[in-house]
Amino acid sequence: MEILYEHVAGSAPCMPLAIVAWSIAGLIALWIIVEAIKDKDPSYLPLLFLTVFIVILGFKFTADTRYNEVVATINENVSWNEVNDKYELLKQEGQLYTFKVKEVPNETNE
Repeated sequence: MEILYEHVAGSAPCMPLAIVAWSIAGLIALWIIVEAIKDKDPSYLPLLFLTVFIVILGFKFTADTRYNEVVATINENVSWNEVNDKYELLKQEGQLYTFKVKEVPNETNE
């Protein structure tokens, strides 16, 4: 297997966007509570669901989806079992294979 190039794919966490989303959700939740107490009206429930959605969206911005990606060519001398142990095949374009490098669990000797 001849590795042509390796790079990082995916996206890094974006905490500022998460903080903005959580701030908006907090303001909406505060407004819902004040209005619901003032009016004694349960019609604010859909806005509560919107608030929960915004909070969940905020968690999406904290996800780290980065991974190492390798583009390589493979010759006949390479064992596919060895390749599958180290890499996950993402796509093939002709003789070019794009792999995601598999995470190796940390092994501690205790």
